[in-house]
Amino acid sequence: MKDMILYQRVYDFMLYLFPLVDRFPKYEKFALQTQIKNSVYRLLKLTVDIQKSRQKARYLYEFDKELEFLRTLVAFSNDKKPSYMSAQSRKTTIEKLLEIGKIVGGMIKKFGA
Repeated sequence: MKDMILYQRVYDFMLYLFPLVDRFPKYEKFALQTQIKNSVYRLLKLTVDIQKSRQKARYLYEFDKELEFLRTLVAFSNDKKPSYMSAQSRKTTIEKLLEIGKIVGGMIKKFGA
């Protein structure tokens, strides 16, 4: 089932991203770092909502909005000078976000209006 794949991809992304975010400068701990983690937690919760709800489209659109917000936060963390992530970490993070976005896009086509 595709929503189970979504859950696994988000969970794997969380396992990958959190150690990177934990290395952000101390002064970002209660700002950017917390926002990124909260956004990923929200994505994980929304995957459960998608699985359990009969109104999948509603939660898929919420998920898509949150994913876009997370992309913006990650981009911002990489635009800081110096960047908070290495070039390889940045590339892998973006690839993982794109993969999650493709899964959600397919689900929106299937369940969306």
